[in-house]
Amino acid sequence: MDSLLAVVAVGLVVVHTIRDTRQFGAAEQPSTQTSQTPEQQTQRHANSLPSVPPETVVRPTRRAVHIGGAIDSLIPVGHAAGSIRRITGQSAILVVLMIGVPVLSHELLSVASPWVFLDLTSSFVALYLGGVALVGALHYDIVFGTTEYRLYEDALVAYDRRLDAVQWSVPYASIASVSVRDGWFDSPLGTDVGTVKIERTSSSDQQEPYRFYRESIVFVDDADHVADLITAARGGAR
Repeated sequence: MDSLLAVVAVGLVVVHTIRDTRQFGAAEQPSTQTSQTPEQQTQRHANSLPSVPPETVVRPTRRAVHIGGAIDSLIPVGHAAGSIRRITGQSAILVVLMIGVPVLSHELLSVASPWVFLDLTSSFVALYLGGVALVGALHYDIVFGTTEYRLYEDALVAYDRRLDAVQWSVPYASIASVSVRDGWFDSPLGTDVGTVKIERTSSSDQQEPYRFYRESIVFVDDADHVADLITAARGGAR
């Protein structure tokens, strides 16, 4: 009876924490239906590629995209995170695994050795963290993996080759400043990439969690050069 109650209790906690985490994951995805104003939606649908070819095309490094997504998912304080629910959800699952696995292995399998407890718990924790990292890598691959940033004569356009669609665009005249970031979440460990951060003159598009997605040229080689190109284009647009 005690073992059955332990199984039920652990199962309920796991289901609850996974449900909260999935609810946050759905809420954090960029959605033009719930968070954009009618003016922003109109502008998005009006986005189209210029008739002339771009002067420069920059693409993220795919390996850096995957590593960055894994890091951002494992450490839920990065660009795609920042939610108390997500932080507490992932922490709760880890606590459940570290407590529940020894309890269940003792009650159901009559395991008594602390070394076996340690091995089993470490294995389940490693599987969980590996799954979290994989989800993050897939998430970033969907968002950034086939995106390219096209520098036209008068505008910067983020274009998704997989969807064959413009994701966002900004005229150079609407860019207030450009900077390069090379922190842990912007230049993943083991890569030489950087992220170009764009500050817009209008704050209408600066609502989380879209800020990072819509105002960054992510994980590109020679980010300083890309920033210089945009700065020069801004000067010519004035």
